[in-house]
Amino acid sequence: MNNDHCQKNDIAFQKLEDELQTSRKTLKAIYDSTPYSIFLLSANYNIIFFNKWARDGSKLLYNRDMVVGESLLNYRVEGDEEIHKSFKTNFEQAILTKRVIISELEMHYPQMSFWVRSEYAPVYTDDDQLIGVLLNVQNISDRKQFQSMNEEKQLQLRQIAWSQSHETRQPLASLMGLVSLLDKESMTQENQEIIRLLEQTASRLEKVIHQNVTRANLHLHEQTEPKG
Repeated sequence: MNNDHCQKNDIAFQKLEDELQTSRKTLKAIYDSTPYSIFLLSANYNIIFFNKWARDGSKLLYNRDMVVGESLLNYRVEGDEEIHKSFKTNFEQAILTKRVIISELEMHYPQMSFWVRSEYAPVYTDDDQLIGVLLNVQNISDRKQFQSMNEEKQLQLRQIAWSQSHETRQPLASLMGLVSLLDKESMTQENQEIIRLLEQTASRLEKVIHQNVTRANLHLHEQTEPKG
């Protein structure tokens, strides 16, 4: 009887062990398929967990394998003082405030430069004991490049709007001001017709300038308006 009871316990234990192992593998597969680097770090910066992207990034940037139990502060290259300082500040701030800290920083390495968005999320047990900080690091260079292109385009639109509104309209206004001072009654019929055509052309040109400025301002508004 006791043997049967022990055998049932062994089977139940093995089943739980298998389920736990399956859950671990599933979780690891999810983390590894995520297109950014994930680290779980202890409060003293030691590596508890990292995903495939973090491992590959370590080989690419530091030419070394990432090791569980080692301090992430040991992964450095010459000239990364700003990166190192930003990391420590945000890490400590996340623990101190118990809130997610988000930062964007341009990373400069000897072989490359790129922009990253980092999220520092403090992790606690059910009884509010600190486990460490979950760090997600995502490459946002494409987004930053797109933003830069948009900013350049916005500058060009502002310049167009200003040019149309001032550099083109001002001479036109000056010309029409002079025309208005002319004594049309003393002019020959031919000259009066020339002035009339000139006023019509100026009026059409004023409308075109107004339309161009309006289009430029509308396009500028579309570029700067928050999406979603």
